[in-house]
Amino acid sequence: MGRPLVSVVMAVYNGGRYLREAVASVLEQTFRDFEFIIVDDGSRDDTAAQIRSFGDPRIRLVAHAENRGLTAALRTAVRAANGAFIARMDADDRSLPGRFETQLAFLERHPSLLLLGTFGRWLDASGAALEEIPMPTAAMGIRALLLKGNCFIHGSVMFRREAVARVGNYSSDYPYAQDYELWLRIASVGQVDNVPEALYGLRTHDASISATCACQQRYYAKKAVAAVMEDKKWRRDGLSAG
Repeated sequence: MGRPLVSVVMAVYNGGRYLREAVASVLEQTFRDFEFIIVDDGSRDDTAAQIRSFGDPRIRLVAHAENRGLTAALRTAVRAANGAFIARMDADDRSLPGRFETQLAFLERHPSLLLLGTFGRWLDASGAALEEIPMPTAAMGIRALLLKGNCFIHGSVMFRREAVARVGNYSSDYPYAQDYELWLRIASVGQVDNVPEALYGLRTHDASISATCACQQRYYAKKAVAAVMEDKKWRRDGLSAG
């Protein structure tokens, strides 16, 4: 069996009530040629048993012996990826069935594009879809807007493996805002965009990182922008964070 076209990467710690729905939303994609790398980051609940219960050969379960944090788990997942494209998925969210197919078609039409997210839709704790989450697009000047804030829903993103080869993996210096920091580095060497379709369900609940670690997220986001603004290429392009 050859290498899959796409590697889906997910990190999970004590996945609980939402994990099964998240995994199922990946396995039910209309696009089928993928491997699904799930890093169990030292869970102490039935996370591993839930994952194994699917019995799907596309799932590759990698276990950390202890909880090392989201950044470390994502670094492990990306290193294990074999696909030409890497798609993110979060363990408490949901991808619509046509997400991968739509993103791949968009990337094939735009070969210079390194990273592609999607619009989203909020989900409540029960999984009911709420309002749409529009995101910036290339037509809106997404690269300049990225210096003002994160323009991507982390779990919705698909990027070329070559992008990681060029700029490196998630940075171990960023326990929070690790996605934003990586997108800034990718945007420094190539084009980024969002599909203007709500293909990803983002769950809102009290235990989410955005809800529990907002201050840490803001601190590391500012650190990431400060670092990229030292890059001569960004300054030469006339972009600023102001």
